[in-house]
Amino acid sequence: MSRIKVMDSQLANMIAAGEVVERPSGIVKELVENALDAEATSIEIEVQEGGMRLIKVSDNGIGMNREDLQNAFKRHSTSKIKSVNDLNHINSFGFRGEALPSIASVSLVTMQSNDGNVGHEIIIDNGVEKSLDVFARNQGTTILVENLFNKVPARLKYIKSVKYEMSIIMDVVQKFAIAHPEVAFTLKNEDKISFKSYGNGNLTDVFYRVFGRQAAQAPLIIKTEDFDFEINAIFSQPQNTRANRHSIWVYINDRMIRHFRIQNAAKDGFRRHIPSDRYPIGVIKIYVDPQLVDVNVHPSKWEIRLSKEKELVSLITNAIEEKLNVQAKVPKVKIEVEQTTMIDDLLEAVPKVQTEEPSFKTISDVKIKQENNYLNKSKNDEYQIDESQKN
Repeated sequence: MSRIKVMDSQLANMIAAGEVVERPSGIVKELVENALDAEATSIEIEVQEGGMRLIKVSDNGIGMNREDLQNAFKRHSTSKIKSVNDLNHINSFGFRGEALPSIASVSLVTMQSNDGNVGHEIIIDNGVEKSLDVFARNQGTTILVENLFNKVPARLKYIKSVKYEMSIIMDVVQKFAIAHPEVAFTLKNEDKISFKSYGNGNLTDVFYRVFGRQAAQAPLIIKTEDFDFEINAIFSQPQNTRANRHSIWVYINDRMIRHFRIQNAAKDGFRRHIPSDRYPIGVIKIYVDPQLVDVNVHPSKWEIRLSKEKELVSLITNAIEEKLNVQAKVPKVKIEVEQTTMIDDLLEAVPKVQTEEPSFKTISDVKIKQENNYLNKSKNDEYQIDESQKN
């Protein structure tokens, strides 16, 4: 009797979930990528208990019909690629056909979708389809993921506090908002809005909403290209830095990635302008022919392999250095504000009385002391220029 058996699909999906679904933020990432691939212009994410109790993602994308809704939860089912050759021209965010069946194998999933005709709802409980019915809704898709890992308790030991898991979800959603300023994102935590972008297509506006007013003040806009790469980057001024590279966000064809060499290339570009133990704050968006990028490295799709990486690193470093050098050569206009201490006004206020012999009438010592204190205080006051009026 053979000892080697073919695993059933439910067991295979649970094993695959160990790579695809590491924590709630990974689920958010996969579901938002699906919404973007569905051409959504508005995406809302709702989270409860750091994603362990509920993750809900709603979009206004093209939606799915009944057959697509059912096939979406079959392993290796995808609308993104059809042949081996397609792997060399991947323009979508999802393509492996593993995310939804993996998520559904370790949670209770409800998906509602309408492709513009008739809406449907499918419910899958830990890999087992419970129902598939007609459901009234507008065009688009909503997916609810509840009770994550409730039947896989061993996975719970890798989950940290609710606050920590929520912070990672926030990071992922903000990275999506930077990648796609033309899409409106809303993140709700326990029914309260934690983050919102408006989909106006303005990268600087989203940069401000993500990194704050100080970091976004007079940002460095960097655009450069060569035969293979096009770079669009935005950085905070050199006086705004962080202690690690986590605030240097990198994208390849609007796909968020982790890439230490590219992050270090940005740091090298700032090396003459910031301390050696600090990192700049910024976003690097790289556009390249998909044939030069291998995104099929890891199920989470955070890692890539890139051709001509050395040339790209040099292009980024040189572009940043050039921008900072040009900025340093621009003459700075120093505005000197006239110091008016109201001395003249005070002296004018001193009564002048003429006697028979012309002279100023003497003022009491107490009044002189009071006025001298006031004058000294006025001299020491400095004019403060409202930072909001500089630009």
